[in-house]
Amino acid sequence: GVTFLTPRFPEGRLRRGQTWTESVEWIDVYNDWKIYWGGTLLWTAGELEPYGEGSCLHLTCQADLRPQLKGAPAWAAKAVKTVRGQATAEGSAFFDTGHKRLVSNTFSYDGLLYVPLADLGRIPWEFRVGRRMRGAAGEIAIRFENKIDIRKN
Repeated sequence: GVTFLTPRFPEGRLRRGQTWTESVEWIDVYNDWKIYWGGTLLWTAGELEPYGEGSCLHLTCQADLRPQLKGAPAWAAKAVKTVRGQATAEGSAFFDTGHKRLVSNTFSYDGLLYVPLADLGRIPWEFRVGRRMRGAAGEIAIRFENKIDIRKN
């Protein structure tokens, strides 16, 4: 699961401008590709803002994410080397201080994941772009864009 959808608040009272970090991890599955994400969220407490019938503390976060390949299609399993990626991620949450509960949390991340292959000839025809490259090394670029938006009614 994505346990980071509820921030792990620091001890004591939150003050405007206060920051804290928390470690996160999860696995995304794209067909037969399994990508493990690990990283750190940097949370910042913002202003009290109008929300619904009251006011909520606005929290924002930036993330430093590091991908690892945990599973690949059978055709790529023996040909895949270490992956590398670039991702940007951010979040925004609203915490109802009167009722001591999170009322909304949005987290989005996007970027590219590069999967080097020792032999591009292993790619099945239905996934190919261009001609056959038997024995040639190369890489697959997986573009991802995810947004998680949770709100309490």
